[in-house]
Amino acid sequence: MVVGIENYLDPECRKTGKFNCSSDVYSFGLVLLEIACKKDKNSYAQVWERYIDRTLMQAADDRLQGAFDETQMERVIILGLWCCQPNIEMRPMMEQAMDFLESDGPLPKLAKPETSSSAPSN
Repeated sequence: MVVGIENYLDPECRKTGKFNCSSDVYSFGLVLLEIACKKDKNSYAQVWERYIDRTLMQAADDRLQGAFDETQMERVIILGLWCCQPNIEMRPMMEQAMDFLESDGPLPKLAKPETSSSAPSN
């Protein structure tokens, strides 16, 4: 039996009934996107479109009125997308995610999930 807040539950965990470290990474990614973009998992595709179009700052929460460091915001949003990859093998490990947040190293090149059905869903 898997217990958790439905909105943050890893689709893989929901499918298999098994919870693992990658499930935590997925939930962490959703929290990052919700904080940075004021987006829930139903808006996940919109954030991906901003990433692909290279207009990522337009995904940032409007209520912030641009009062943020764009480099840091970009890292947070990209990490959120990376952590929410439907394929668990494409997600970072939590230690890797934290190192990414704390560094100024290169940004990963993310591949958009192939279908909308692979995006986070209820």
